[in-house]
Amino acid sequence: MSLLTRISVVAACAVILVPAAARAQNPAPPKDTVAQKVDSVVKVDSAATSDTLDRSTLTGFYELAPGRGLTITLEKDTLYGVPSSGEKRKLIYQSGTAFAVDGTKMTLTFIIGPDGRASDLIMAQNGQTRMVKKTR
Repeated sequence: MSLLTRISVVAACAVILVPAAARAQNPAPPKDTVAQKVDSVVKVDSAATSDTLDRSTLTGFYELAPGRGLTITLEKDTLYGVPSSGEKRKLIYQSGTAFAVDGTKMTLTFIIGPDGRASDLIMAQNGQTRMVKKTR
């Protein structure tokens, strides 16, 4: 085999094998920037309990998208969440300012602002988290 043929074979193998080797490596998983932001923003009072938490400070409208959102209401000391296009669901106290949404695998954690009222909430479901701003 001539030198030119050998070089051609090596080059052809490099073109075929290098991309396959590059795909075989496992890249680092993408960072969850929302969770990092949440960790740096959330200062939940771990001493808060269901009895000490003033639930009326959590009520309001949390906007998911323009014109769509989640309304949190308080009825007889029980919080409810009502999405713009869905049914009302009871929020079940977990700890601090975290509540489970009845009948789902979703949790809502309220962020308390400097005025003592909720300013945002964090929706968590299936490993996904989303920060939602309170607009009214």
